[in-house]
Amino acid sequence: MRFVPLLLLLATTLSAQSPAEVQAILQPIAKSGLAAAVARTDGLISVGGKASRVPIGSIAEPVTATILGTLVDEGFITWETTVANVFPEWRGSIRPEYANVTLVQLLSHEGRIPTSNAPVQEVLTLEPLPAVRKQYDWSPASQRIAMAIAEKITGQKWDEIVRERVLQAFEVKGTTDLSIEDLAKFARSHLVALQGHDSIVKAGTARLLHDKRNKIALGWDVQTVMSYAPISVASGSAGKSHTLIAVAPKQNLAIAVIANSESVARKALESLILAYAPPLLQPAPRRPIPPPRRPRVP
Repeated sequence: MRFVPLLLLLATTLSAQSPAEVQAILQPIAKSGLAAAVARTDGLISVGGKASRVPIGSIAEPVTATILGTLVDEGFITWETTVANVFPEWRGSIRPEYANVTLVQLLSHEGRIPTSNAPVQEVLTLEPLPAVRKQYDWSPASQRIAMAIAEKITGQKWDEIVRERVLQAFEVKGTTDLSIEDLAKFARSHLVALQGHDSIVKAGTARLLHDKRNKIALGWDVQTVMSYAPISVASGSAGKSHTLIAVAPKQNLAIAVIANSESVARKALESLILAYAPPLLQPAPRRPIPPPRRPRVP
């Protein structure tokens, strides 16, 4: 069983925000169907809005990337491990273009994997996407291949892996869904790691997970939210609920939102960032140094 270090789970200092403040920020956005939580590396998690739970699949990509990161941290695999390394028995049946696709390429959707609901081994027999200048093509099949790699390496089913490496780490109640506070705990674990402290993954692994490549990072989309950058954002939908989590390491801020639409979730995120993460001060532009004045010749 794996547990997040004491720095993350046993923080006792009061946080700068309060539940009443979070609730007040959310009130103008939506009267119902909205919940949010705000956390920093230390202190309590402040929750506002309507309590609700969502399937863990609503943040499947960052969870998958995190789990693969723990396997890298423990030496089971490396980021350069390929499909053929893990499934040598498939070499004769899969397309040769997929044999050397690495774990990093799968998690960043750079492996030219087509979108398909077929079983993983069958997906790897399909014609790859064209090798064009654009190296990013989002495909849920890429994530399923990464999940299959985790299952092969550990000898466990995916649900067991998630329970052992994520749910138990945060003492999550239930086996298939997360509360708004659970989402905030997960986001804060990445915030802690990005600030240099080993957490659910090691600090160096977190930096790689949140390092933007051609289009996205590994399981996260590093983007500018209003004037704040860089902020790692992950989102997904499940039924009528939209889930959004954000990690802003330079602002020492982690946010989780559950809303009834993507637009409401985004508006809540922006309002909370505006309230709790003032823009970083930008250095004043340097004035150009004028060229030296030439002495006048008499």
